[in-house]
Amino acid sequence: MSIHYRISIAVIITLLASTSFAQAPAVDDKWEFKLTPYIWLAGITGDTASDGVELPRIAPGYQFFTLENFDGVFFMAFAAKKGQWAIHSDFVYLSFADTFPDGQVQSTFDLTGGTLELSAGYRPESWQNTHLMFGARGVKVGLDAILTPGPSGSDSRSFVDPIVGIDYQKIFENKWGLMARGDVGAGSSNLMVNAVLAGSYEFTELFTLVFGYRYLKIDFEEDDFLLDVSFQGYSVGFQFVW
Repeated sequence: MSIHYRISIAVIITLLASTSFAQAPAVDDKWEFKLTPYIWLAGITGDTASDGVELPRIAPGYQFFTLENFDGVFFMAFAAKKGQWAIHSDFVYLSFADTFPDGQVQSTFDLTGGTLELSAGYRPESWQNTHLMFGARGVKVGLDAILTPGPSGSDSRSFVDPIVGIDYQKIFENKWGLMARGDVGAGSSNLMVNAVLAGSYEFTELFTLVFGYRYLKIDFEEDDFLLDVSFQGYSVGFQFVW
């Protein structure tokens, strides 16, 4: 992860924490649920290897979200909140393949997999709009690496990391809202970083438009398998509230 991302995430968390201390709002004893299907227009950067076959580095600016290389995609988030407690889950599934020319050798990158986050949050009484988050994020990925001419490798891995972070959400009187989320994890992986900055507009009490920017870093290496990649890009979705 570059120094710019480390500084950005640190600044966001520091600002949110410093502005969250205030007189505690009235506690709402009713459950509130939010279901958010969304699209993530992400690009990918990083290094990969499967079964000992290492592919050339995926250059910054590569966009995997194109009709030519996508085989399947699904994004869904769910959240529930009651009083000082919150529950959150986020599911990402993607399957895509692409071929990159590299001189006289072509490299084919075929990835299928996804992530599943399950976490809980607690808002201290003296805080407003901000929850401390703790939970886990699982990753399951299969990777085919093919060099033409040259060797090919196919392998898959599954792992789970505990995560901790901070989540800030604020709805203004004009129906606009702001959300910022940052979390880090490690354990099975060397490092996992997730950061989201998003806005929202409430059309009705049951229907909200959400839009923003997301960054996800996964650094995992085991035996002859390497997944050291960063996904980042804009997202847009519709949130159903009840």
